[in-house]
Amino acid sequence: MGELIVVCCHAICTDSLNPHEEQSWLLKPFQKSDPTTGKPGEHETFLLHIQAGASALRRAGTVLVFSGAKTERDAPLSEADSYRNVLTQCLGESNVVQQALANGRIVCEDAATDSYQNLLFSLIKYYEVEGKWPQMITVITHSFKEARFLECHADAICWPRKMIRVQGINPPFPLSELRDVQRLERETLDLFRADPHGVYAPLSSKRAARQWSEDTDLLRGISDASVRHSLQELLETRERTMFSQQLPWTEFGS
Repeated sequence: MGELIVVCCHAICTDSLNPHEEQSWLLKPFQKSDPTTGKPGEHETFLLHIQAGASALRRAGTVLVFSGAKTERDAPLSEADSYRNVLTQCLGESNVVQQALANGRIVCEDAATDSYQNLLFSLIKYYEVEGKWPQMITVITHSFKEARFLECHADAICWPRKMIRVQGINPPFPLSELRDVQRLERETLDLFRADPHGVYAPLSSKRAARQWSEDTDLLRGISDASVRHSLQELLETRERTMFSQQLPWTEFGS
């Protein structure tokens, strides 16, 4: 079975030789450790996401896609490239990882700036690599984002619910912080329900702040004209509902 493993990237590691050190990462303030409360830096969770992606490569027919743009203007590389660098430095001696690298089953998608784009752009990257669509998508991200992928993003692009799952790994939240995170996530869910493709403010503004450019050519590696046409229409949609036109994976059904 062809399986797409999407590791959603959340930050940039600038020193892949020392990824366990917080200063090796470009972290947002809310991602940093807090000595006054004992909160660990969220880079520790990002490393667990990378390890989960590597473990998934043991399943036959998997392609691992690290998904994340160069979200910091002055950063030397993208989130996706930095995650792959960490993988090769920390787990590169693993036979599973070595074989996957040699077979081109570990790739980077370095345009996505939010979770909707993580899903769609990784799906496009999979087709570019494999020349077909996966029979299953496994998204590795934070647990609190499960509903966002399973109830919003998959529906928005008409991807069958039976062919997507989420492997969630949260930072170690205390109860008060978890409740705050869940509240903010409900607000984000409401935004995506009103704007499933994220093309209007404030969702579009968040993308712009993370260096998204609509001039990015996401389909340069796809030669099939009909596939390119339908995907281009999806990428350019301004609909406030799930995409209403035919897509290459519509044949899978729901």
